[in-house]
Parts: sequence; C-alpha cells; structure tokens
Amino acid sequence: MKGEDIFCKLYEPWKNTGKVIFENDTAYSILSVTPAVPGHAIIITKDHIADMGEMGGNALEEWVSAFACTFEAIQRTYDTDVGAMAAFYESLKANPPAKDAGFLAGQVLKHPHLKVRPSGYNLGMNIGEAAGQTIPHLHIHLFPRRERGEGIVTAMREFLAKQK
Repeated sequence: MKGEDIFCKLYEPWKNTGKVIFENDTAYSILSVTPAVPGHAIIITKDHIADMGEMGGNALEEWVSAFACTFEAIQRTYDTDVGAMAAFYESLKANPPAKDAGFLAGQVLKHPHLKVRPSGYNLGMNIGEAAGQTIPHLHIHLFPRRERGEGIVTAMREFLAKQK
C-alpha cells in the first residue's frame, strides 16, 4: 500500500475495525459503503496499481480467486448471522462516510432481498476514466444476486439501444 487513494489509506483502519471480509496476499474485500444491492462488495488489490496490465502471474491468480472467496464470505454471513448484514447498513445509514452512503444504506435496508442468501453474482469493473473509473486503484465490484435478472451484457445492450 503505497498510494494516496482511499483504498491504500484505509486498508489498515478497515482491517483493524473488522470491515475487511476477505483477504489473501494480493487482495482484500469490503462491503461497499455506497451499495447498489444488499451484500455489494468491492475486491481491491493490496498493491497500488491502476489496471490489470500491471499485474501478472501468481498475483493475478490470487486476485481473481478473491472474487469467489468474497462471494463465499458473503454467503457465510447470510448462513451464520444474517442480522450482521442489516446491522452494517444501519450503521452506514447512521454514520455515512461518503456522499450518498446514508441514503443508499437506507434504500438497501428497504430492499426485499436484504435477508435473502444470494445464489449468484455479477462482477463490474471500470478501467480508465472513459469507463467511469473514479479511483485509480484496481478494484472490482461484486453484486450478489438472488433471482434471475438482467445481466451486465443485457443492460449494456439496452443502454446502447437507447442512444441516438
């Protein structure tokens, strides 16, 4: 951790306060403070790198393996202490650390799947400013899913179809 971005600066505080839900030598995961769905997590590289082109070999393998391990950690929470998920969002709503965090936590607390164990997930990654990357540190979003819905490819195609 050598950068000045939020992922480098807050790794140790997040780890020390139990907010890291999974980690290996290359990556760590946290629940997103600006959630899109219940259990939305972010998998972050421990080294300060901007994109996957800077990563290779064992580090890349460990980072990719962190995707499934993070999902398993979320499922374990639902299996052993589903109340912990709601408590996380209650705390986030009461003490929002980022713009929109409190509002989004409130929305997740009303979500019909808040206490439903996920059975699948989508991954989302923005690399480069044109793709919407706002933090220049390699990370990927994991969105737990509970029922069949639109995947990312379908959503992108629908977006494209709406363009003039």
